[in-house]
Amino acid sequence: MKKILLLLLIVAVIVQLFVPAYMIWERFDVLKSGDEVKIAVRPIDPYDAFRGRYVALRFDYDLDYSERNGQYGVLEVDENNFAKVVRVTNKKPESGLYLVSDESHYFTIPLDRYYMEETLAPKAEAMLNNSQAYITVRIKGDKAVISGLYINNIKAEDLLTR
Repeated sequence: MKKILLLLLIVAVIVQLFVPAYMIWERFDVLKSGDEVKIAVRPIDPYDAFRGRYVALRFDYDLDYSERNGQYGVLEVDENNFAKVVRVTNKKPESGLYLVSDESHYFTIPLDRYYMEETLAPKAEAMLNNSQAYITVRIKGDKAVISGLYINNIKAEDLLTR
């Protein structure tokens, strides 16, 4: 009986370690081998007592409200590597780059936060008033991960720590 309990405990510990490790590996894989595109943003700097400082990201959509019914946003990338959502569908695209909305019936870009070091986020907000800002996003299949925030073509962290 004690051997069975010990075995169950070992299995439980392995599962508890495997699940977060897989989640981390999945994001790392997207950052390492996903296709990188740029998406223009209009950032603001909120504060959340539980999450700390982050830059909330707002996106401009070229689609009307009625054209955003669906869960998959198909991206078109221009010559400067900027991506924009050109159409929304409920059917998963078979090829090309796309983003998956968190909502099933109305498309919103699921990348809404960029976390920064606590003292840098307010400085980033002050610099963004008259600046061009964009994020770089790595996309691989259904997964998308933000890889950087840029202000006037310079990575925000590099710009703010000078």
